[in-house]
Amino acid sequence: MIDTPAPIVPADAMQDSVERVIEASCRRRSAPEATHREREGRIPLQRFATSEAIADAVLLLASSESSYITGAALPVDGGYTAFKRRPTRFPDTEEGHT
Repeated sequence: MIDTPAPIVPADAMQDSVERVIEASCRRRSAPEATHREREGRIPLQRFATSEAIADAVLLLASSESSYITGAALPVDGGYTAFKRRPTRFPDTEEGHT
């Protein structure tokens, strides 16, 4: 049997090229630092991914620790895709949780 690696779906890792694009985009706004914080605030972990975080996921999938992982994409995005379209408050409950 041939093991097929799971695809890794990296977030906007703060690599030099991605960091330059994000910073240039923020600088075009009237409040660049606030824009940067607001973009990071959209991510549940409240920060952009680092190159090391992406490398850690690659190392995990390349290791024997992932021998039973197959046919799945591994988002490395600080929880962004998990919470992207979910409501922050559920309308039928008082506290927002079911």
